[in-house]
Amino acid sequence: MAVIGLKNPIYSKYAETNGTITYNSGKVMAKAIKADLSIDIADAILYADDGAAESVKQFSKGTIALQVDDLEDEVKADLYGHKLVNAEIEGDSTTKMLVAGGGDTGAYVGVGFYASRVVQGVIKYRAIWLTKVQFGIPAESYETKGEKVSFQTPTTTGTIMLNSEGDWKKEVTVDTEATARVWLNSMANIA
Repeated sequence: MAVIGLKNPIYSKYAETNGTITYNSGKVMAKAIKADLSIDIADAILYADDGAAESVKQFSKGTIALQVDDLEDEVKADLYGHKLVNAEIEGDSTTKMLVAGGGDTGAYVGVGFYASRVVQGVIKYRAIWLTKVQFGIPAESYETKGEKVSFQTPTTTGTIMLNSEGDWKKEVTVDTEATARVWLNSMANIA
């Protein structure tokens, strides 16, 4: 299997009521550049009769570093708990101002994306849904324009957790890109 692409990073706010998980207000996050997943495994070995008798390896937590082309203010408000308020610019009643507070805490969200992959010479699409993620405020970098233009793009990093059902990831491999998008949209509750 060889992965040859990344598209359509989406998110949806995670809610849990009486053990039932729902996702609300699903949205496209931005255009995808890179997604790095890192999973921490809790492991233990039981030694008995001078040897390893049992071994357990379980999901502990994970990290997603998602690099995108841009993060709109509305997305930042959703992911990091910031506020969008009227900017109160004279003669401009539509411009919003993003206000980041010291006590802002990001919402729990589901996060998904898909990648093309080649399986025995045939292109398939692997769609991944991370069931519960909390993003932290990303570092920002700015650079003056010199002789050559250099793009600066955000990377937002989140902690992947188990949801209340004990799942951290769901995925499908499908034949078409359209089917991958339909499945992801159904996971994120995007109409």
